[in-house]
Amino acid sequence: MIAIFPKGGLLKKLIICIRNYLRSKSVFLPFWLMRIVPLPFGFFRKGKRLRKKITSSVFCIEAGVGGWELIEFKEFYMSACEYLGNDRVYKVQISTEESYLQQIKKALDEKLPTHYLYDPRTASQSTVNQNWWTVLWQAFSVAFLLHLRGVIPIVLLTDFSYRKWRMQSAIITAKKGVVMSFVSLREASPIFPHNRIVSPVLLPLSKTTLTFLDDLYVKRSTNLPRRAYFMGSLYEPRTTMLRVISENLKKSYFSVEIRGRNLGSKKISSDEYWSAFSNELIVITTAGQIESSFHHKDWSWLKQFQYRYLEAIACGALLIAPEIAGISRYFVPGEHFVSFTTAEQASKAIEYYLTNEGEREKIARNGREKAKSLIEAHSFWLCIDIMLGKDSLI
Repeated sequence: MIAIFPKGGLLKKLIICIRNYLRSKSVFLPFWLMRIVPLPFGFFRKGKRLRKKITSSVFCIEAGVGGWELIEFKEFYMSACEYLGNDRVYKVQISTEESYLQQIKKALDEKLPTHYLYDPRTASQSTVNQNWWTVLWQAFSVAFLLHLRGVIPIVLLTDFSYRKWRMQSAIITAKKGVVMSFVSLREASPIFPHNRIVSPVLLPLSKTTLTFLDDLYVKRSTNLPRRAYFMGSLYEPRTTMLRVISENLKKSYFSVEIRGRNLGSKKISSDEYWSAFSNELIVITTAGQIESSFHHKDWSWLKQFQYRYLEAIACGALLIAPEIAGISRYFVPGEHFVSFTTAEQASKAIEYYLTNEGEREKIARNGREKAKSLIEAHSFWLCIDIMLGKDSLI
């Protein structure tokens, strides 16, 4: 027996695999508990009764105080206003100085929304002690508040591998609603209890921002630096990949400009952010998730969609990025962007397209036109409405 299962050998690996598999399935139990709980439709549904005279949907978008400074939430709000109308979309600014649940209840009672955008990150920031029992209680409480008022939840799950956030998302949408994710549903479905997921989801860029980007594109210099450009958070395995790409490019006298920042550090202004991408020939990004020994994460080997795909392409740069499952519904590799698997492939692609200007401009132009068509067609919100069906925003 010792020979077959040496210490730290096959048996240990088998136990670890079984343990990790069971942990990844742990979100199913609270999901089904919420799913089967018989809630009294029409009973205590104050918001539902008061909203009988409202013939159109009302949408509330929640974010923490710092959240409304982020580009993604600015775009969520502006694009939702363009899709539904300014008078039907409301910001809910969650403060850490008040009870999270009380702030949600207040927003539901005052705005009487038909739909509510919930973000597990905001819920986490609003509670100091985020143990499992606190997370469970909070998620069930929010689910009850929304359900008893007939409000349809739309959940933004930015990190599918983080088990607490995945559990919160599953509980909130157990009976109705959709989840927005950045990993392929086909790959992630074994660890999520329902398939009402829009995935991978694009950044909901507004037409207002698109007009601003068009203006930057027209005014950009005709003598841009011949290099690749990266901007974003630095973490493993991304940091190592960028370092290898940079070292490889030095051999051919090209370079990659890395404008990185540590996780959690202050971000640059929106105007500076868009201007940076609009003045580069090639933008590179990665799709790997953060390497971490944190035991609340699982399945972190899955490639994850980045907002950078749409951002860089819409700015008119040639995007060089990994091909992830589901991305072809938006952008086709070789036609709208250039894909790579390894750092060596990325280095060769950068060198090739910096040398071959005509091919680079053709793919960048095709990508930009496709990005514009996706934004102008409100594709982000249409995908959500299709998934919501009879509970759609429109």
